[in-house]
Amino acid sequence: MNDLAHPDHSLGGEDTWAGRAQLRVVLGRHGELMLSGDRSRFGGIPLTYAKPITARPGFDFDRPVSLWTVRTSHLAAGANIQQGGSAKLTLRVNDRTTLTSLTAYRQSNHRFFIDADLTERPLQTNDIRDLQHRVSQELTLVRRTPKLVWIGGSYFFDEHTRGPVLITLFEAAIERRPDATIDARASAFFGQATYQISERVSVTGGVRYTDEQKDLDNTGGVYRLATSLADPSTFYDFVDGVSYDAWTPKTSIQARTTPDTFFYVSAARGFKSGGFNPSWPAPGRPYSPEFAWSFESGLKSTMAGGRVRTNTAVFFNDYKDLQVQAFISPGQLDISNAASANVRGVEVEAAAAGRGLQLAGSLSWLEATYEAYHAASAGGVIRKATGNRLNNAAPMGWERLACLRVRHWTGRDGIRSWRCVVAEPCVLHPVQ
Repeated sequence: MNDLAHPDHSLGGEDTWAGRAQLRVVLGRHGELMLSGDRSRFGGIPLTYAKPITARPGFDFDRPVSLWTVRTSHLAAGANIQQGGSAKLTLRVNDRTTLTSLTAYRQSNHRFFIDADLTERPLQTNDIRDLQHRVSQELTLVRRTPKLVWIGGSYFFDEHTRGPVLITLFEAAIERRPDATIDARASAFFGQATYQISERVSVTGGVRYTDEQKDLDNTGGVYRLATSLADPSTFYDFVDGVSYDAWTPKTSIQARTTPDTFFYVSAARGFKSGGFNPSWPAPGRPYSPEFAWSFESGLKSTMAGGRVRTNTAVFFNDYKDLQVQAFISPGQLDISNAASANVRGVEVEAAAAGRGLQLAGSLSWLEATYEAYHAASAGGVIRKATGNRLNNAAPMGWERLACLRVRHWTGRDGIRSWRCVVAEPCVLHPVQ
């Protein structure tokens, strides 16, 4: 998108480079050590909000005719630097058993500065940073026999995150300066086994236990522009902590009804960690973990000697304490738990290839609604969202989610590719 006030800095541009290195060390006949490291920088001018089209009564701004042109008051900037390393040790205990250790470290430094209103009027700017570093350790033991394959293991995770934010509201001549630090520690133990009942049928079962602890150190307040003095009534400094645990089982049946047809049925319980609302100026605003039972059945088949492939899946997800994000005011977001939500749908995919041409298409039907939920809307007003579509969910209907892809191999000229997607905008707020 073009910025008339800064013509040499198009919004939404990218400037990325990355490097990666690996070293493999063979440890005799039964083991190896793989060392990996990487560093990347994602630069460019961020574009985070939509172009304003109309103004409220008594307010006006420059509105270029093109939808791809704006005039901002402040030059946007952004950079995201990530780097990390890992060490993977693999030891073959015997011909059927393997022990693996994976140790990893990663850190990131993400910052972006934007003109939040995307107009030439100095109204609001956001300067947001996200600093993270994390360490993880995973141990797994795998054993394979003609009838049974199983895996067991443990996982440990430690993360430190700090997010200083500066939100400037020029008309009010104030700055909001939330600064939250979150420390998270987690451990998990898991096991899964697949048993071959016959040449064509197998069953799988597994379970995972997760235990988490999170601590929040939060400070901030409202400051007057060009001064270091805070409004005493808005200043806050507190600590908070939460802990969660969960059992998440999984089971499935797989059957190869013919050499070219594969059928499966699965059921699994999922767990998404809870956390804090760091933009809130008081303790007692954590949100709970999200749980979901997922049921799926599908059929995968190939025809014409493997040149034609079709996949069909039917699924139903039953969410409890679904985590939903809502915008309250500049610099303040609220993540809360919906009582329940259901997502059901059907997906059909097909692909065919031959003589340098590949055709692929997909068609989906989706119904995703809140079953019981009262959501916070702009200004903190609580509204009923029961029956509304989930955030980021597309409208229901076969014709709304369709995709067609065409690839043509042209010999020396390479590959020509075309893609057509039919979809409608999703909702971004539960009461929108």
